[in-house]
Amino acid sequence: MDYKIISLDSFNPLDMNMIKSREKWYGGDDHSRWVFEDSGLYYKIWNETYIRKDGVKLGIDCGFYDETTVPAFVGLIYDKDICRGYVTKKCEEFDGDISPFEEIIKNKTKETEHFVYDITDKHIMKYENKFSLIDLEGVCLLSSYEDIANDRFNASFSSENYRKFVYELYKNK
Repeated sequence: MDYKIISLDSFNPLDMNMIKSREKWYGGDDHSRWVFEDSGLYYKIWNETYIRKDGVKLGIDCGFYDETTVPAFVGLIYDKDICRGYVTKKCEEFDGDISPFEEIIKNKTKETEHFVYDITDKHIMKYENKFSLIDLEGVCLLSSYEDIANDRFNASFSSENYRKFVYELYKNK
């Protein structure tokens, strides 16, 4: 998948519209992140200490993220050699049948032996005429199933049906 590398110092979030802010720590684990909008682009930014800072790159490298799962994806934001976020194009909410996209997600899970634990209707949107995931950093190896299923790192499955699907792959591995 082709994507841009965007330097954190090439834009100023303070000049953008803040859409969402979450400043949260669980013990020593940084879960803070912010979403900004500017000219039809959405910038999700986190601290260099963010616990899931390498998740999006993992999703790209393993092949889970591509044109079929994240067509709105523009690129990764880096500060030096640390991933500090990502950029997507504006998507639209969708209130309809997402089952074809759920099949794409299941196939990607099988093919790559990775899963995205935070799949919800609010994280699946429409970009042009395609579905696109918009919350991207929660990618895990199939072998991490028990950690997520048991909420060990303040991360848990959002979809019970998808959790069951991932469990079947995990137990048969």
